Amino acid sequence: MVSFLVQVAGEKIEIHSQTPLELGQKIRLTIQQISQETQIQPDKSDKAPLISKLLQTIGAKTPLMAQPVSLAQLSLLMANSEKALSATSLHSLSSFFSGQQILLEGGGGELLKELLNQLGLSHERSLLQGRPDEVKGQIKNSLFEILGKLPSSSPLHQEAHKISSIIDSFQLINISQSEQGNFILPLPFDFLNLGFLLIHSDRDRHRQEERREQDNIYFSLYLQVSALGNLQIDLAGGKEGVTIHIHTDSEEKSAFLKEHLPMLQEKLSALFPLCTIGLSHDAKDPIAELLSRGTGPEQSIINQKV
Repeated sequence: MVSFLVQVAGEKIEIHSQTPLELGQKIRLTIQQISQETQIQPDKSDKAPLISKLLQTIGAKTPLMAQPVSLAQLSLLMANSEKALSATSLHSLSSFFSGQQILLEGGGGELLKELLNQLGLSHERSLLQGRPDEVKGQIKNSLFEILGKLPSSSPLHQEAHKISSIIDSFQLINISQSEQGNFILPLPFDFLNLGFLLIHSDRDRHRQEERREQDNIYFSLYLQVSALGNLQIDLAGGKEGVTIHIHTDSEEKSAFLKEHLPMLQEKLSALFPLCTIGLSHDAKDPIAELLSRGTGPEQSIINQKV
């Protein structure tokens, strides 16, 4: 048996193989067990190439979007650290946290757009196109500064590395989705266990069974909420108004929402022209949907055995 090291998102993992391997050789991996330390072995089956950041995120059971308290704690602790962050990085961390609170208290779409831009999903593109000033106030740039100033054994370094890897994961998924013309945005809200917005392209819309010909805007919210479990909310907008379909993960939860449907329709109708609101109990698991979007509809990224 041959032992070798594979670097995954900055972490080195020891892998054992019955087959000799060479430097630079491409391999596929299978998760054999999930524990505090994920064990990975070479995968001989014909599967999609490994997206390392996703494996690290799912294997470590890390939420796919950081809780805002994590960023707030980083900001406070780094401000009091001997190796304090620059004023720009401290401001970006603290303003991101305070911005989420304002958003939850009724902030509008412009604030949400500002927060998403602040994450740093376009960090590398801005640098590549010679616009370094655009990344100075981004969370990802602040995380890089933390990683550069603190040793890897530091809890703050590990927290910053985790959040940076999560942002990287969404960037990698969007690279895969760009072929279909779709785009995925994380929803960094503390009341969500997980949340992301999928903006469907015209090509993706044509594959949806309930898509109407007159629809010209189509997107889906995939949410995981403690009280309601998995939720999928599809919104289609056209000349006649907006059609909404809410998917829950059980009949009981759909029945609960049905009881409050008149109130929901009244509130939404005050915001925009509303056609109909549909309910069903076939919600997809957000993590499974995210993984499938990262590898394509007919491929899987991992074989997982617990």
